[in-house]
Amino acid sequence: MVAASKSAAREASATDGVAPSPRAVGRTFFRVARGFWSGPTRRRAWALTGGVLVLVIATLVAAFGVNTWNKFFFDALEKKDVHTVLLGVAAIFGLALASAAIAVGLVHMRMRLQLRWRQWLTHHLIERWLNDRRFYQLNIVAGESIHPEFRIADDTRLAIEPLVDFVIGLLNAILAAVTFIGVLWVVGGALDLKPFGIPFVLPGYMVFAVVLYATLTSSGIVLLGRPLIRHVEEKNTGEARLRYELTRVRESAENIALIGGDDDERARLDETFGQLAARWIKVIVQQARMTWISNGNSVLSPVVPLLLGAPKYLSGEMSLGSLMQAATAFAQVQMALNWLVDNAIRLAEWFASAQRVVELVEAIEELEATVGRYGTDSVVVKVLLVLIIP
Repeated sequence: MVAASKSAAREASATDGVAPSPRAVGRTFFRVARGFWSGPTRRRAWALTGGVLVLVIATLVAAFGVNTWNKFFFDALEKKDVHTVLLGVAAIFGLALASAAIAVGLVHMRMRLQLRWRQWLTHHLIERWLNDRRFYQLNIVAGESIHPEFRIADDTRLAIEPLVDFVIGLLNAILAAVTFIGVLWVVGGALDLKPFGIPFVLPGYMVFAVVLYATLTSSGIVLLGRPLIRHVEEKNTGEARLRYELTRVRESAENIALIGGDDDERARLDETFGQLAARWIKVIVQQARMTWISNGNSVLSPVVPLLLGAPKYLSGEMSLGSLMQAATAFAQVQMALNWLVDNAIRLAEWFASAQRVVELVEAIEELEATVGRYGTDSVVVKVLLVLIIP
C-alpha cells in the first residue's frame, strides 16, 4: 500500500507539478543515449548513420528524376511525339523501380539503426539498474512507482523509434526544400506585372508563392494544433492513471475482497475512465477541426501551382512539361515546409517517452551519488533516498 501511495503521488505530481522543459529532457536524454556513437558500438552506429544519410540523398535524387521526367513526358505529349512518349513510359518504370529499391534500402537501414540504438540503450539501462543491487535499493526507496521494467522495455523504444524517424524526415525536408526551390526558381521564371501601369518584374514568383502558401497553411495548423498537443499529453496522463488504478486493484485484490470494496473500486474505475474519455473527446474535437485545413490543403495544393503557371502557359512562355515540372516542385516544397508542423504531435509523443527514460536515469544517478557519499547501510542514505525519490 505504501508503494501504491507513492505511485499515486507521482501521478499527481506529473499532472499538477511543473513539467521539465523539452530542452532539459532532450539534453539529459542525449547525454545518455549518444554513447551508442562513442563506445564499443561506434563503428556499427556510424556505419548505419552513414547508410541512412546516403539513402536519404538517393531518395532525393530519385524524386528529382521524377520531377525532370514530368517535363520530358508532358512536352512529348504536347508535341504528340509518340516515340518520346513511349520512351517516357519506359523511363518512369525504371524510375519507379529505382525509387522502390532505394525505399526498401532505407527501411532496412532506418529500422536497423533504431533496433541497434535501442539495443544499446536497453543494455546500458539494465546494466546501471542491476549494478551493485541498485534494482533492490531503488525498489525499497521508491516502491513500484517508478516502474523501471516498463521504462526500459517500452519507453526506450518509444523514445528512439520516433526520434530516428523525425531526424530522417527533417533532413529529407531540408534537402527537398533547397533542391526544389531551385527548380521552382529556374523553371517558374519571372512574372511580369504592371501595377498602376508601372512595369514590374518579380523573379522566382513561384518560390514566393509557395512560401506564402505554406506559411498560411502552417499558421492555420499551428493555431488549431497548439491545444491538441496539450490535450494529447493530458490524454496520455489519463491512460497512465487508468493503468495504475487497474494495477492497484490487482495488487490489493485480497484487501478489497476482505472489506467488500468491490462497489467502491468499480465506481472509482468508472470515474477514472470517465475522465479519460473526456480527455479523448477533446483530442477528437481538436483533430476534427484540424481536418478542415488538412483536407482542404490536400485538394488545393496540386491545383494552386497550375493556376499560378496557367497565364504563362496560355501566353506561350511556358511549355506543358515546364508547367507540370513546376507543379510537382511546388508540391515538394510545400510538403517540406509544412513537415515540421505536421509532425508536431509525434514530437510531443516522443517527449513524453523520453521524459520517462530520463526520470529513470536521474533516479539511478541520484541513488548512485547518495550511496557513494554515505554508504549502502547508512541510516542517512535511507532517509535521503526517501527524500530524493518521492
